Amino acid sequence: MNIEAKKKYEFLESISAIMDSHLKYFKLGFELLKQLEPFIHQVYTYAQQAKELANAEQCSLEKRIQEFRTQAEIDIIKTSSNIEPSTSSVGICVTGMNSDKNIEAIMQSSRNGEVQTIKQGYLLKRSSSLRGDWKRRFFVLDSQGTLYYYRNKGIKPTGFLHHYAGSAEYNSGVFARFRAKYRTSSCEDNLGCRTVDLCTSTIKMGAEDTDLRLCFRIISPLKTYTLQAENAGDRTDWVNKITAVITSLLSSHIMQQHVENNDYARKASSNVMLHNNLHTSEDQIGNRAESVSAVLREIPGNDVCAECNAHEPDWASLNLGILLCIECSGVHRNLGVHISKVRSLTLDVKVWEPSIVELFCTLGNAYCNSIWEGSLLKNER
Repeated sequence: MNIEAKKKYEFLESISAIMDSHLKYFKLGFELLKQLEPFIHQVYTYAQQAKELANAEQCSLEKRIQEFRTQAEIDIIKTSSNIEPSTSSVGICVTGMNSDKNIEAIMQSSRNGEVQTIKQGYLLKRSSSLRGDWKRRFFVLDSQGTLYYYRNKGIKPTGFLHHYAGSAEYNSGVFARFRAKYRTSSCEDNLGCRTVDLCTSTIKMGAEDTDLRLCFRIISPLKTYTLQAENAGDRTDWVNKITAVITSLLSSHIMQQHVENNDYARKASSNVMLHNNLHTSEDQIGNRAESVSAVLREIPGNDVCAECNAHEPDWASLNLGILLCIECSGVHRNLGVHISKVRSLTLDVKVWEPSIVELFCTLGNAYCNSIWEGSLLKNER
């Protein structure tokens, strides 16, 4: 009994000693931290002040960066409108201009053989493939109303490239393959140069994807070009100058130079563009209608109706690009304008704009029938 009682006392004594040691340890730590309490509060206050100061400096820096970017864009716009004419390293005159009148005056001066660059620089071009990747291309907008870009590195613009303004980059399709086959210059292919047809194009701000910034689109009947500029000022400058060039092409006689590589289109353009300077008298309208009719009938296959081979057709289907006789035009009219939009060569004078005439000059009854009736046997036609 005494042995068991002794062991019980020793156990309690050990437990008490351990608890006393823990008490002294934590009490000593508490006293030490209590002495450091003023310093801890001082460090915490300093950290809060440093954080507030850093946030204020960050906001000020971001504001200054934004002001600098805005001022840089304003300077770019002012510089582009006040640059005096200078000669580039490749012998093409680079001219700064802003207003539509200045651009139109420069384009009219190109008739004397002097080619001037309205704007040039690098833009990101979105490819038409499924991947839709972006590639950096060097674009040049000249005084002949031609916008072209270079695909290969190391290619520099030269003056003689302006003689190939009639060719363009074409997308897939029957009409595109036909034009690419007969109108694309082999010299352009070798130099890696592609031309955008501004005569029948429109331009829009932004891209189809709303999340893309600094983009604009050039929409033509053959292809849509999605381009991205380096900053907002550069994009605005490109859009304004391309729009001014398109306006000048559609409202002046420079249209004749734009289609000079196509014999039929040149004849049609020279006749159709006369109405800009003529009065609307009956005799003059009749002369213009006769000139359009004569030009279109010179195209292979257009001397007869595309359907029944009747001679001297005087009606046309704008959707299909063919000429029809009056009987077949009635049949096509019953199909609806979504299939065949029929117009007269002599009565509907306002319809025959240069772009429409150029389209008909490129197609023709012979080529269209070879497509629509290509799978038929000769005895079935």
